Amino acid sequence: QNETKVTELTQDKTKAEATLVKSRNETEAPKAEIVTLVKAREEAEAEKAKADAALMKTREAKEAKAEAKLKKTREESDAAKAKVEATLGKAREEVQAKKAE
Repeated sequence: QNETKVTELTQDKTKAEATLVKSRNETEAPKAEIVTLVKAREEAEAEKAKADAALMKTREAKEAKAEAKLKKTREESDAAKAKVEATLGKAREEVQAKKAE
């Protein structure tokens, strides 16, 4: 009788241990999945930061190029204006000289 009871208790213990192992495995699987998802999220955020940095660098390069072009255009415009003013001044002097004759 005691032996039967010991056998039953041993079987119950074995079942309980198996249930515990199964429960642990079922708990560990989602934890591992969460870790994988967190890692994937971190990698995605790193890629986004990298893309943002590249975009910013591209924007800065385009802005610098546009500013250089604008500066060059202004310089050319100022030079053309100075040339026109010089020509106009010379023409005025010639007109004044002819009037004086």
